[in-house]
Amino acid sequence: MNNFLVTNGVTLDGERVDIEIQDSKIARIADAGEGDTAAFDDDQQYDAAGRLVTPPLIEPHIHLDATGTAGDPRWNQSGTLAEGIKIWADRKTTLGKEELKERATRTVEWFAAHGITRVRTHADTTEQTLTGVEALLELREEVTDLVELQVVAFPQDGLFTDETHLELLHEAVEMGVDVIGGIPHNEHTREDGVNDVQTAVDIAERHDLQLDLHIDETDDPQSRFTEVLAARYSSEIWERKRLQVMQRQCIHIQTPTRTN
Repeated sequence: MNNFLVTNGVTLDGERVDIEIQDSKIARIADAGEGDTAAFDDDQQYDAAGRLVTPPLIEPHIHLDATGTAGDPRWNQSGTLAEGIKIWADRKTTLGKEELKERATRTVEWFAAHGITRVRTHADTTEQTLTGVEALLELREEVTDLVELQVVAFPQDGLFTDETHLELLHEAVEMGVDVIGGIPHNEHTREDGVNDVQTAVDIAERHDLQLDLHIDETDDPQSRFTEVLAARYSSEIWERKRLQVMQRQCIHIQTPTRTN
């Protein structure tokens, strides 16, 4: 779609508008009936007939390396995150770049068909061959006509649970990821969890990358890594305003502490 005219759409504010698209970019938004219909062929015009028109939608969190794998190699019988992660641990040992890209492309096409044009995906860097990272970085360039795709280097099994994981994260950075991830509550000890946060921040700052952490994604109310991130981010980095930070899934905040 290079040139297109959408007429008689309704915005979130209830205004009726015509939207002129030139060279795949919105060139003008006019009151309904004032769009330049003469500048577009009949097959370049669409009457929204009062339907909602919005800015493009955003998918801020998905794991495209795992998309489309439900039931493979087995179903999640408990329905829990913990079992899901264990199933993924088995599945990622058989990852193939082309089959991953095929699954991920299908999901990206579904997104685009529903108006989503900005996607951030996590890619597991604790998979020893970094097949998922490589595949999603290639896909990022291949789907630019559909979406803007960001790839997060995500150490699913923890940075310090295996001696290879930190090196793999650094390798993913050299491959060209957009964002640094982390999962401090998945480390073996509180001290390693704190180090997970600190290391992710250091790497992101050093390479001028954004930061997107799975943090306190647990029903353990004693998981307190949100405070670790806040303390670090609110000090010297906040003052320099150099780092964009996203934290996710702070489930522990909603978990009541049991009392007798």
